[in-house]
Amino acid sequence: MAAVLRPNAGVILLGCLETSISASWKQAFSGSLGHGKGIMKKTVLLVIDTQQALLDMGAYRGAEMLDAICRMLLAARTHGREVIYVRHNEADSPFAPNSPGWQIAAAVAPQAGEKVVDKWYNSAFRGTDLLDYLRGNGVERLVVVGMMTEYCVEATVRAASDLGFEVILPEGANSTLDNGRWSAKDLYEHHNFDIMRGRFAAMPSVDEAVALLSD
Repeated sequence: MAAVLRPNAGVILLGCLETSISASWKQAFSGSLGHGKGIMKKTVLLVIDTQQALLDMGAYRGAEMLDAICRMLLAARTHGREVIYVRHNEADSPFAPNSPGWQIAAAVAPQAGEKVVDKWYNSAFRGTDLLDYLRGNGVERLVVVGMMTEYCVEATVRAASDLGFEVILPEGANSTLDNGRWSAKDLYEHHNFDIMRGRFAAMPSVDEAVALLSD
């Protein structure tokens, strides 16, 4: 994991509105929205590396990302969808275990009883119990949000797709940083739109993802 994010001061998280999945998106992914007759696929909201160290630097569209995650958390919790958090660990860094930067940011923090997976690599599956847990609980679909786009988000999305999970990557619900060579905007757009969308994940709007988690 490289680089770290800082949210803009005074970010206000908007209310978590719900909406219906648009007809076009529903039709495009009709095969993935259900499982059998009227039975929805078991879905988990996977929140990756929303840690304070990453929120202590400026993220591309950081306020919008935090609001999107807030809305999906509310939808998932209200409608009985499980939320799983992933937390990065790295010795002698801002992600050193139990350091202030290692903590999951309070604005999107886990509630009591929600699973937190600690990892030491980019992929949330490597060296963790995540795969065994998901398969053991019959999970078929992951809604993936968090940071950073081209590191842990993409590594996890690619692995999940290769492992047979249906992956939903809502547009605007992950973020990254300038890296000194490319802007965060360019990195976000390239990795989301040119690499992950349509190859490794479906990319509905946040409204559509909220509706999916509320179904």
